Amino acid sequence: MKIRTNLSLLVLVLSASAGGADSVGLTPLTELTGKYKGESGGLYGNGRNEPPEAHRQAALREAARVGPLERDGKPSKDGQVVLVSIGMSNTTQEFSAFKAIADRDP
Repeated sequence: MKIRTNLSLLVLVLSASAGGADSVGLTPLTELTGKYKGESGGLYGNGRNEPPEAHRQAALREAARVGPLERDGKPSKDGQVVLVSIGMSNTTQEFSAFKAIADRDP
């Protein structure tokens, strides 16, 4: 057991001293203008990162419907807009980072 522990520590020390690579050589989706495994790059395909106009307009229409509500679901200027985070630990990590930013925004 002691040998296994020492070996594990040695591996950790050596891997830490080797340093990490900044990149693994893959192109980010937002910079991919060609194809990867038959699929086109970009957030919206064909190398595009901006949504199609119809998609953008639909998103703006839906966003305009968001507003403060009372507990019974009726619109109210004194109500609240709520965002719920449901998921596993990675969800908590992402939401916590978002919440820290949102808490600074009046």
